[in-house]
Amino acid sequence: MMRPAAIDSHRSLPSVCSVETCRADYVRHLRQVGDAFPIPKIRHILWKSKLVSGYFAEQLLSWKRIHPDWTYVLWRDEDLEPFVATQFPGLLGKYKSLQHHIMRVDMIRYMLLFKFGGVYADLDYTLVRSIDQFRRFHAVVTREPDPHSLQFLGMHWPVKPLASPAFLMSTPGHAFLHSVMQQLESRAPTQFSVAGPFGLTEFLERYQRIFPVANHPLETVYIPPAHSFYPYGDNRLSSSRIPYTQERLRALKEACQLLVGKSVSKNLTQYCSNVDNLDPITDRNQPVYAVHDLKKTGSIWYGAGTKFYNDNLTDCSKIFQRFVLGPELYKS
Repeated sequence: MMRPAAIDSHRSLPSVCSVETCRADYVRHLRQVGDAFPIPKIRHILWKSKLVSGYFAEQLLSWKRIHPDWTYVLWRDEDLEPFVATQFPGLLGKYKSLQHHIMRVDMIRYMLLFKFGGVYADLDYTLVRSIDQFRRFHAVVTREPDPHSLQFLGMHWPVKPLASPAFLMSTPGHAFLHSVMQQLESRAPTQFSVAGPFGLTEFLERYQRIFPVANHPLETVYIPPAHSFYPYGDNRLSSSRIPYTQERLRALKEACQLLVGKSVSKNLTQYCSNVDNLDPITDRNQPVYAVHDLKKTGSIWYGAGTKFYNDNLTDCSKIFQRFVLGPELYKS
């Protein structure tokens, strides 16, 4: 793979880019050097088998409608360990040591993007509009909604990004994912160290500490606005039917109480007057590209709670014109 043109040294582009000025400068550089769309038109799907519920089939169809020319790659549970064993044998022991299946699924998505590039999105993502413009970047890590960040990373303004592993994009061999592979080798296999938003946020923060300035686009990670890939309906927390929502509202109210009498930003002051209303902290005018399912009432992978996850089963190979099973990518 040809290495992209170097970034002008006077620009001092940060390796992790999460603000508009940085994004604009990055895009300007990429257009100048003619580095078109390096992220391949591939979506990786992780699921138990080829059969998905009618509910998830509808979400997959939204991708087919908007990106019919993409290749859709299904990785079944039975495909995962052989992939690690053949493509990342040094990580097989760590993979097998992980206690929960969801931890292995999180680990696998980083390996798939490092090896093949493309897009990883959770099965419960509906595509709203083309994401081709994000293929101009070399890596995209989406973020959790702003109230999630305030709850877990503290009541900061601007809001500190809490990375989301639910929707990721990358070129093959990206420097950040190489860093993730190295960190996975050395980390103790706990749920928070390798999986979920906390593990991914730690990966990003460590990468940024070691490589604060990018020398090449292949070293840069773009983090788009939270609303673009993880919006709440009408910008209200209460639009979610996830059981944890009430606990989140309570936790945010308690965090706001701790700010009483302190000097805080206008945005946080306004938000704390009604933590259900995200308008003071989340710009709803940002375009929405994909919507994460906020109707679920139970875990997808543990099979609890939501009946329609298993209703009206559909063979997902019949949904897409360009469909392959994961092993075909490296065995051909």
